[in-house]
Amino acid sequence: MSNTDELKTSQPRDNCASTPVAKTKAAPKAQPTAAQKAAPKRKASDVKAAPKAAPKATAAKADPKGTAAKADPKGIAAKAASKEASITAPTVAQKAATAKKDPSAADTTATVSAPTAAPKAQSPADPVKTDAKVEPKEEAKTATATVASAPKPAEQNKAEPNAEVKTEVKHQSKASAAASNAKASEDTAPTSANAAESAAASNASAASSAASADAAKAESTASANAAKAESTASAAKEDASDRSKAQAKAKAKSGGKKVMGSGGEEDVEHAGFDPDQWQQLLDVKYWPSWIALGILAVLAYVPNRIRDLFAILIAYPLSLINIRFKKVVFANLRTAFPEKSESDYKEIYRKLLTHAIITGFAFGEGVFLPRFMVERSWIVKNPEVLKAALDDKRPIIFCVPHTFSLDRGGLYLTANRLPMFGVANDQSNPVFNWFMNYQRVIYGGTMHTRAAGFRSILKALKQGRHCYFLCDEDLGDDVPNVFTDFYGVPKAMVDTLPKMARLTKSQVVVLTITYSISKARYELEFTRLDDFPSNDVVADLNRVNKVFEQHLSGHIEQYMWFLRLFKTRPDLRYFTDCYADCHGTKDANSIKVDYYHRRVPLFEPQIVWDGYVPPKDYSEIAAKLKAEEEAKKAKKA
Repeated sequence: MSNTDELKTSQPRDNCASTPVAKTKAAPKAQPTAAQKAAPKRKASDVKAAPKAAPKATAAKADPKGTAAKADPKGIAAKAASKEASITAPTVAQKAATAKKDPSAADTTATVSAPTAAPKAQSPADPVKTDAKVEPKEEAKTATATVASAPKPAEQNKAEPNAEVKTEVKHQSKASAAASNAKASEDTAPTSANAAESAAASNASAASSAASADAAKAESTASANAAKAESTASAAKEDASDRSKAQAKAKAKSGGKKVMGSGGEEDVEHAGFDPDQWQQLLDVKYWPSWIALGILAVLAYVPNRIRDLFAILIAYPLSLINIRFKKVVFANLRTAFPEKSESDYKEIYRKLLTHAIITGFAFGEGVFLPRFMVERSWIVKNPEVLKAALDDKRPIIFCVPHTFSLDRGGLYLTANRLPMFGVANDQSNPVFNWFMNYQRVIYGGTMHTRAAGFRSILKALKQGRHCYFLCDEDLGDDVPNVFTDFYGVPKAMVDTLPKMARLTKSQVVVLTITYSISKARYELEFTRLDDFPSNDVVADLNRVNKVFEQHLSGHIEQYMWFLRLFKTRPDLRYFTDCYADCHGTKDANSIKVDYYHRRVPLFEPQIVWDGYVPPKDYSEIAAKLKAEEEAKKAKKA
């Protein structure tokens, strides 16, 4: 069945009088029926409102979340659709013009206007509901049914009006739907705008809250940092106050005179040493060390000669005990003095123990005795050498060998108001390490540990302070060494002394301190090294070693032979280990040590590990010595 036939049969013929076909000239004007007269007249606006309400409700159902409004907040699409509908749907003026030109078109126009007049013909029992939700398709069907209920025109106009009605209804439906969508968009746009505005306000509020929280957090952090900085400053102020009190106390004990450098008062601080470290060493595990220091405080007031006699008495039985300390001393003596006998080594060892005990008994004198008693305990053999060096107005590096009484030299120099600083290694016992360094600066000066670095030493020298420096100890392979001649044995020494003198334009004075049991005094001997340093570091250090040997010539037993002075070998292939039986192994006592070839290289190299690189290659020297030895044998033959 075609659409035209459907229009014909969809409505009864009872309401045919309502069709406006009578407007044409050909058909007579139809009289209204009684029902139509009785029906209340409605305005055109009321009739038009009904089809508009249905698309609005439909649009609301189709888009309950307002997605279309959000996508098109300004209603641009709705306006475009309305414009298109207005263009597509024929206006009343156009229809009138068409009717004047073509009478047949009037029939079509009258037919098209039928849907508009149809609602007026309804009975009072079924009034028009303007707020009903009618779908666009149902509205189109209603309009079509109304058109079909109109009375049939002439047979020649039968097919043409039906086709035109279908087109007109379709255009009117599109126009109504577009207008409804436009109005729905216009109605939804403010709501979407309000929602967007509300969301923006909410986001702004959240951002403001987050900014406030961040500001509060930053303020809290700043307050905490300020409090921490204030606490640190307060602690630093307290430390400075305590240090000032300690320095004032030390100055009062030193006669009230200040230690000065060329750069001004108190130019150099301690490097690696804290005078107040004792406060951190009060734990129970350190109590034995503090008790030992208490015993030293008592022994400091015992007369020297009584202490010396006691040391001599206990040294002999102690020398009979075979300990590692003794093995190291004998290894050094046998290597440095191969011409001496075993009885000589034993005598030197016994005297060495005597001087070690004497020094231990007097170790606390610098701290516990009054200053005037300490100043009476030394004798200077050649004070003119020191006076000449001081008149030179240059910093002095006092190069001191490792004798048992070496700390007495530092006390003498600081007691004479010289701006001094000492360089020392840290000891294993922290209590004794603190006490040793503290008594070295009891009359003034500062301490610099080797761990503090080389720059602090250079800085102190450039500021005009004098350095108390010990350079004859073998510090091992971890530091740059050069090999010098010490009692005929290749010995490793740090090359720091010539560098310090060159960089700071300082003068070098060798100072040796020994103890005279007969005089019960400490003897100081100075030797100034002129034209030092030269361009040869090894020659400079050999020169220092020769002065050491001269000063120790009558006091061999007062040197610290218990140090491993020859542990670093220049070439393992040609030199033996003189401490082979001192390593504490089970078979140490059965090892036969070759002391001679620690002094003189072997003619044939020993087997060492692959890739070994010696500190100093002795292959050519060994070959030369071998040739000289063969020449001597050939000459004797």
